[in-house]
Amino acid sequence: SVVTTPTDLGKFLRMLLNGARTDDGSEFLKAATFDLMMHPHAEMHGFFRGTKQGYGVLIEQSEDTNDHRRVIGGGENLGFEASMYGDFDTGVGVILFCNSFDIHWKETRWIMETLIAASKGEKLPDWTHEAPGDPALLGEQAADYVGAYSNEECSFVIAEIDGHLKLTVNQQSVTIERIWEDNFFLSLPEFDHAMLSFGRNEEGVVVEAFQLGNWYRNEAYEGPDSYEYPAEWNRYVGHYRSFGILVTNFKIFVRKGRLMCQSFSGYADQKLTDVGAGWFRSGDETSPEKMTFDCIANGKALRCRASGSEFYRIG
Repeated sequence: SVVTTPTDLGKFLRMLLNGARTDDGSEFLKAATFDLMMHPHAEMHGFFRGTKQGYGVLIEQSEDTNDHRRVIGGGENLGFEASMYGDFDTGVGVILFCNSFDIHWKETRWIMETLIAASKGEKLPDWTHEAPGDPALLGEQAADYVGAYSNEECSFVIAEIDGHLKLTVNQQSVTIERIWEDNFFLSLPEFDHAMLSFGRNEEGVVVEAFQLGNWYRNEAYEGPDSYEYPAEWNRYVGHYRSFGILVTNFKIFVRKGRLMCQSFSGYADQKLTDVGAGWFRSGDETSPEKMTFDCIANGKALRCRASGSEFYRIG
Protein backbone atom coordinates (compact mmCIF):
# COMPACT_ATOMS: atom_id res chain seq x y z
CA SER A 1 0.00 0.00 0.00
CA VAL A 2 1.16 3.50 -0.86
CA VAL A 3 -0.24 6.81 0.35
CA THR A 4 1.44 9.57 -1.62
CA THR A 5 1.21 12.64 -3.86
CA PRO A 6 1.31 12.86 -7.68
CA THR A 7 4.86 14.26 -7.51
CA ASP A 8 6.19 11.45 -5.33
CA LEU A 9 4.34 8.76 -7.27
CA GLY A 10 5.99 10.19 -10.39
CA LYS A 11 9.39 9.71 -8.73
CA PHE A 12 8.41 6.14 -7.86
CA LEU A 13 7.42 5.42 -11.48
CA ARG A 14 10.66 6.95 -12.79
CA MET A 15 12.55 4.64 -10.42
CA LEU A 16 10.76 1.63 -11.92
CA LEU A 17 11.33 2.76 -15.51
CA ASN A 18 15.02 3.33 -14.68
CA GLY A 19 15.41 -0.31 -13.66
CA ALA A 20 15.02 0.27 -9.91
CA ARG A 21 17.46 3.21 -9.80
CA THR A 22 16.69 6.68 -8.43
CA ASP A 23 17.17 9.95 -10.30
CA ASP A 24 20.78 10.20 -9.12
CA GLY A 25 21.53 6.69 -10.42
CA SER A 26 21.75 4.94 -7.06
CA GLU A 27 20.28 1.46 -6.62
CA PHE A 28 16.86 1.52 -4.95
CA LEU A 29 16.05 -2.19 -5.29
CA LYS A 30 18.38 -5.09 -5.88
CA ALA A 31 18.21 -6.40 -9.44
CA ALA A 32 16.88 -9.80 -8.34
CA THR A 33 14.12 -8.15 -6.29
CA PHE A 34 13.18 -5.87 -9.17
CA ASP A 35 13.03 -8.82 -11.58
CA LEU A 36 10.65 -10.66 -9.24
CA MET A 37 8.49 -7.55 -8.92
CA MET A 38 8.23 -7.11 -12.69
CA HIS A 39 7.84 -10.78 -13.59
CA PRO A 40 4.40 -11.68 -15.11
CA HIS A 41 3.43 -14.30 -12.51
CA ALA A 42 -0.28 -14.80 -13.23
CA GLU A 43 -2.97 -13.86 -15.75
CA MET A 44 -5.45 -11.18 -14.74
CA HIS A 45 -9.17 -11.47 -15.42
CA GLY A 46 -12.14 -9.13 -15.43
CA PHE A 47 -11.43 -5.41 -15.81
CA PHE A 48 -7.66 -5.88 -16.33
CA ARG A 49 -7.93 -8.85 -18.68
CA GLY A 50 -4.91 -8.95 -21.01
CA THR A 51 -2.44 -7.96 -18.30
CA LYS A 52 -0.44 -10.12 -15.89
CA GLN A 53 0.16 -9.81 -12.18
CA GLY A 54 3.60 -8.87 -10.92
CA TYR A 55 4.36 -8.16 -7.27
CA GLY A 56 2.19 -5.14 -6.45
CA VAL A 57 1.91 -4.05 -10.09
CA LEU A 58 0.42 -5.26 -13.37
CA ILE A 59 2.54 -6.03 -16.42
CA GLU A 60 1.24 -5.43 -19.94
CA GLN A 61 2.89 -6.52 -23.19
CA SER A 62 0.91 -7.29 -26.33
CA GLU A 63 0.15 -6.18 -29.87
CA ASP A 64 -1.82 -3.29 -28.38
CA THR A 65 1.41 -1.93 -26.85
CA ASN A 66 3.52 -2.62 -29.98
CA ASP A 67 5.13 -5.37 -27.90
CA HIS A 68 6.45 -2.74 -25.47
CA ARG A 69 6.62 -3.89 -21.85
CA ARG A 70 4.56 -1.65 -19.58
CA VAL A 71 3.85 -1.40 -15.87
CA ILE A 72 0.46 -0.46 -14.41
CA GLY A 73 -0.35 0.51 -10.85
CA GLY A 74 -3.51 1.85 -9.29
CA GLY A 75 -5.28 2.46 -6.05
CA GLU A 76 -8.30 4.10 -4.55
CA ASN A 77 -10.18 5.12 -1.47
CA LEU A 78 -13.77 6.33 -1.31
CA GLY A 79 -14.07 9.50 -3.39
CA PHE A 80 -10.82 9.39 -5.31
CA GLU A 81 -8.64 7.14 -7.43
CA ALA A 82 -5.08 7.17 -8.75
CA SER A 83 -3.16 5.39 -11.50
CA MET A 84 0.32 5.13 -12.93
CA TYR A 85 1.27 3.79 -16.35
CA GLY A 86 4.84 3.41 -17.61
CA ASP A 87 6.51 2.17 -20.81
CA PHE A 88 9.92 0.52 -20.29
CA ASP A 89 10.95 0.70 -23.95
CA THR A 90 10.61 4.49 -24.20
CA GLY A 91 10.93 5.51 -20.54
CA VAL A 92 7.66 7.45 -20.76
CA GLY A 93 5.22 7.37 -17.84
CA VAL A 94 1.85 8.82 -16.85
CA ILE A 95 0.51 9.64 -13.38
CA LEU A 96 -3.23 10.39 -13.11
CA PHE A 97 -5.07 11.40 -9.94
CA CYS A 98 -8.85 11.73 -10.17
CA ASN A 99 -11.41 13.15 -7.72
CA SER A 100 -13.91 10.42 -8.48
CA PHE A 101 -14.14 6.66 -8.24
CA ASP A 102 -14.01 6.02 -11.98
CA ILE A 103 -10.64 6.38 -13.73
CA HIS A 104 -10.93 5.72 -17.45
CA TRP A 105 -7.92 3.71 -18.60
CA LYS A 106 -8.70 4.57 -22.23
CA GLU A 107 -7.77 8.18 -21.47
CA THR A 108 -4.65 7.11 -19.57
CA ARG A 109 -3.53 4.98 -22.52
CA TRP A 110 -4.17 7.85 -24.96
CA ILE A 111 -2.02 10.18 -22.84
CA MET A 112 0.73 7.54 -22.88
CA GLU A 113 0.59 7.11 -26.67
CA THR A 114 0.59 10.91 -27.14
CA LEU A 115 3.69 11.37 -24.95
CA ILE A 116 5.52 8.53 -26.70
CA ALA A 117 4.73 9.99 -30.12
CA ALA A 118 5.86 13.45 -28.97
CA SER A 119 9.13 12.07 -27.60
CA LYS A 120 9.86 10.53 -31.03
CA GLY A 121 8.72 13.55 -33.03
CA GLU A 122 5.93 11.49 -34.61
CA LYS A 123 2.38 12.48 -35.46
CA LEU A 124 0.24 12.65 -32.34
CA PRO A 125 -2.63 10.16 -32.15
CA ASP A 126 -6.10 11.53 -32.73
CA TRP A 127 -8.47 11.73 -29.80
CA THR A 128 -11.80 10.20 -30.65
CA HIS A 129 -14.28 11.21 -28.02
CA GLU A 130 -17.13 8.77 -27.71
CA ALA A 131 -20.32 10.23 -26.35
CA PRO A 132 -21.56 8.16 -23.43
CA GLY A 133 -24.12 5.69 -24.65
CA ASP A 134 -26.96 4.02 -22.86
CA PRO A 135 -25.22 1.75 -20.30
CA ALA A 136 -28.23 -0.55 -20.24
CA LEU A 137 -28.30 -1.07 -24.02
CA LEU A 138 -27.07 -4.57 -24.96
CA GLY A 139 -28.36 -4.82 -28.52
CA GLU A 140 -28.33 -8.32 -29.97
CA GLN A 141 -26.57 -9.71 -26.88
CA ALA A 142 -29.72 -9.13 -24.85
CA ALA A 143 -31.27 -12.25 -26.42
CA ASP A 144 -28.77 -14.44 -24.51
CA TYR A 145 -30.52 -13.77 -21.21
CA VAL A 146 -34.20 -13.83 -22.20
CA GLY A 147 -36.32 -16.44 -20.41
CA ALA A 148 -37.94 -17.55 -17.17
CA TYR A 149 -35.74 -18.41 -14.18
CA SER A 150 -36.88 -20.10 -10.99
CA ASN A 151 -35.91 -21.99 -7.86
CA GLU A 152 -37.95 -23.53 -5.06
CA GLU A 153 -38.92 -20.17 -3.55
CA CYS A 154 -39.03 -17.55 -6.29
CA SER A 155 -39.16 -16.97 -10.04
CA PHE A 156 -38.62 -14.05 -12.40
CA VAL A 157 -38.73 -13.35 -16.13
CA ILE A 158 -36.14 -11.59 -18.30
CA ALA A 159 -37.50 -9.94 -21.45
CA GLU A 160 -35.79 -7.95 -24.20
CA ILE A 161 -37.23 -4.57 -25.19
CA ASP A 162 -35.36 -2.55 -27.84
CA GLY A 163 -32.01 -4.02 -26.83
CA HIS A 164 -32.62 -3.56 -23.09
CA LEU A 165 -33.20 -6.26 -20.50
CA LYS A 166 -36.28 -5.96 -18.31
CA LEU A 167 -36.60 -8.14 -15.20
CA THR A 168 -40.08 -8.77 -13.81
CA VAL A 169 -40.74 -10.28 -10.39
CA ASN A 170 -43.87 -10.06 -8.19
CA GLN A 171 -45.52 -7.68 -10.69
CA GLN A 172 -42.54 -5.30 -10.51
CA SER A 173 -40.31 -4.57 -13.50
CA VAL A 174 -36.87 -2.97 -13.65
CA THR A 175 -34.24 -2.49 -16.35
CA ILE A 176 -30.97 -4.24 -15.46
CA GLU A 177 -27.63 -2.68 -16.44
CA ARG A 178 -24.48 -4.64 -17.25
CA ILE A 179 -21.49 -4.18 -14.96
CA TRP A 180 -19.14 -6.49 -16.87
CA GLU A 181 -19.51 -9.73 -18.84
CA ASP A 182 -22.51 -11.67 -17.40
CA ASN A 183 -22.90 -9.51 -14.27
CA PHE A 184 -25.61 -6.86 -13.84
CA PHE A 185 -26.84 -4.18 -11.43
CA LEU A 186 -30.16 -5.11 -9.88
CA SER A 187 -31.86 -2.41 -7.80
CA LEU A 188 -34.78 -4.21 -6.20
CA PRO A 189 -35.41 -4.67 -2.46
CA GLU A 190 -36.58 -8.24 -3.11
CA PHE A 191 -33.06 -9.05 -4.29
CA ASP A 192 -31.31 -7.05 -1.55
CA HIS A 193 -29.95 -4.63 -4.19
CA ALA A 194 -27.19 -7.15 -4.92
CA MET A 195 -25.52 -8.08 -8.19
CA LEU A 196 -27.32 -10.46 -10.56
CA SER A 197 -25.05 -12.84 -12.47
CA PHE A 198 -25.71 -15.42 -15.17
CA GLY A 199 -24.02 -18.76 -15.79
CA ARG A 200 -23.46 -20.51 -19.11
CA ASN A 201 -23.08 -24.18 -20.05
CA GLU A 202 -20.18 -25.62 -22.05
CA GLU A 203 -21.83 -24.48 -25.30
CA GLY A 204 -22.00 -20.90 -24.03
CA VAL A 205 -25.77 -20.88 -23.55
CA VAL A 206 -27.10 -19.00 -20.50
CA VAL A 207 -28.78 -21.62 -18.29
CA GLU A 208 -28.76 -20.20 -14.75
CA ALA A 209 -28.75 -17.01 -12.72
CA PHE A 210 -27.24 -16.13 -9.33
CA GLN A 211 -27.98 -13.46 -6.77
CA LEU A 212 -26.03 -13.89 -3.53
CA GLY A 213 -27.04 -17.36 -2.26
CA ASN A 214 -30.05 -17.61 -4.56
CA TRP A 215 -29.66 -19.91 -7.55
CA TYR A 216 -32.17 -19.91 -10.42
CA ARG A 217 -32.37 -22.19 -13.47
CA ASN A 218 -34.10 -21.81 -16.83
CA GLU A 219 -35.51 -24.53 -19.09
CA ALA A 220 -32.14 -25.06 -20.78
CA TYR A 221 -30.42 -26.05 -17.52
CA GLU A 222 -29.30 -29.68 -17.22
CA GLY A 223 -27.64 -30.84 -14.04
CA PRO A 224 -28.15 -31.35 -10.31
CA ASP A 225 -30.72 -29.22 -8.50
CA SER A 226 -29.05 -29.32 -5.08
CA TYR A 227 -25.60 -29.55 -3.52
CA GLU A 228 -24.38 -30.62 -0.09
CA TYR A 229 -22.06 -28.53 2.08
CA PRO A 230 -20.73 -28.63 5.69
CA ALA A 231 -23.42 -27.59 8.19
CA GLU A 232 -20.99 -25.31 10.09
CA TRP A 233 -20.92 -22.94 7.10
CA ASN A 234 -24.39 -21.80 8.15
CA ARG A 235 -22.68 -20.09 11.11
CA TYR A 236 -20.78 -17.82 8.75
CA VAL A 237 -23.58 -16.79 6.38
CA GLY A 238 -24.53 -13.14 6.87
CA HIS A 239 -23.69 -9.47 6.35
CA TYR A 240 -20.47 -8.09 7.90
CA ARG A 241 -19.32 -4.49 8.24
CA SER A 242 -16.16 -2.56 9.14
CA PHE A 243 -15.50 1.14 9.56
CA GLY A 244 -12.61 1.11 7.08
CA ILE A 245 -12.57 3.45 4.10
CA LEU A 246 -12.20 0.95 1.25
CA VAL A 247 -13.93 -2.39 1.81
CA THR A 248 -16.72 -1.32 4.14
CA ASN A 249 -18.90 -4.44 4.06
CA PHE A 250 -19.51 -7.78 2.41
CA LYS A 251 -21.93 -10.69 2.49
CA ILE A 252 -21.10 -14.35 3.04
CA PHE A 253 -23.41 -16.94 1.48
CA VAL A 254 -23.55 -20.51 0.19
CA ARG A 255 -24.25 -21.21 -3.48
CA LYS A 256 -24.14 -24.57 -5.27
CA GLY A 257 -22.27 -26.14 -2.37
CA ARG A 258 -19.62 -23.38 -2.23
CA LEU A 259 -19.01 -20.82 0.50
CA MET A 260 -18.75 -17.42 -1.18
CA CYS A 261 -18.31 -13.71 -0.53
CA GLN A 262 -19.64 -10.66 -2.36
CA SER A 263 -17.89 -7.40 -1.56
CA PHE A 264 -19.93 -4.24 -2.01
CA SER A 265 -16.88 -2.22 -3.05
CA GLY A 266 -16.10 -4.15 -6.18
CA TYR A 267 -19.10 -6.11 -7.50
CA ALA A 268 -17.53 -9.54 -7.69
CA ASP A 269 -18.34 -12.91 -6.16
CA GLN A 270 -15.33 -14.65 -4.62
CA LYS A 271 -15.18 -18.35 -3.82
CA LEU A 272 -13.92 -19.18 -0.32
CA THR A 273 -11.70 -22.25 -0.14
CA ASP A 274 -11.08 -24.06 3.16
CA VAL A 275 -7.29 -24.04 3.70
CA GLY A 276 -7.42 -25.54 7.19
CA ALA A 277 -7.22 -24.33 10.79
CA GLY A 278 -10.46 -22.39 10.34
CA TRP A 279 -9.15 -20.20 7.51
CA PHE A 280 -10.61 -19.69 4.04
CA ARG A 281 -8.82 -18.32 0.98
CA SER A 282 -10.82 -15.69 -0.92
CA GLY A 283 -10.42 -16.04 -4.69
CA ASP A 284 -8.39 -18.48 -6.77
CA GLU A 285 -5.14 -20.22 -5.84
CA THR A 286 -3.08 -17.08 -6.62
CA SER A 287 -4.93 -14.94 -4.05
CA PRO A 288 -3.22 -14.02 -0.75
CA GLU A 289 -6.51 -12.94 0.86
CA LYS A 290 -7.79 -15.05 3.77
CA MET A 291 -10.78 -15.01 6.11
CA THR A 292 -11.65 -16.64 9.42
CA PHE A 293 -14.80 -16.49 11.55
CA ASP A 294 -15.12 -16.46 15.35
CA CYS A 295 -17.16 -15.17 18.33
CA ILE A 296 -19.92 -17.72 17.80
CA ALA A 297 -23.21 -16.83 19.55
CA ASN A 298 -26.60 -18.44 19.02
CA GLY A 299 -25.13 -20.48 16.19
CA LYS A 300 -23.81 -17.44 14.28
CA ALA A 301 -20.32 -15.96 13.88
CA LEU A 302 -20.31 -12.36 15.09
CA ARG A 303 -16.90 -11.48 13.65
CA CYS A 304 -14.96 -12.13 10.45
CA ARG A 305 -11.25 -11.38 10.32
CA ALA A 306 -10.33 -10.69 6.69
CA SER A 307 -6.67 -10.10 5.77
CA GLY A 308 -5.88 -8.18 8.94
CA SER A 309 -9.16 -6.27 9.22
CA GLU A 310 -12.08 -7.05 11.51
CA PHE A 311 -15.66 -7.06 10.23
CA TYR A 312 -18.70 -7.46 12.50
CA ARG A 313 -22.05 -9.05 11.77
CA ILE A 314 -24.89 -6.64 11.08
CA GLY A 315 -27.34 -9.11 9.59
